[in-house]
Amino acid sequence: YQQAMQILADCAATGRVAEDAEILWLISIREKLRYKKDFTASDDLRNALRNSLGIELHEKEKRWATPDGRQGLIPMFSDLA
Repeated sequence: YQQAMQILADCAATGRVAEDAEILWLISIREKLRYKKDFTASDDLRNALRNSLGIELHEKEKRWATPDGRQGLIPMFSDLA
């Protein structure tokens, strides 16, 4: 969680655009927090994704989207080994 928040802070501070692999990793960290029922941390990470990178998580559709048009699927709990 701390490493994820640091990556988000670094991207926000430098204006660097996160790569798809980084986005997927960040979202998988959030999903693991949700699985562990750490909803405070998962909500903080969701808000940081939105505020730092503009990434919107569409929970009902299980997908994410960036302001530049990239998108992907949010992993299912069963996919998070």
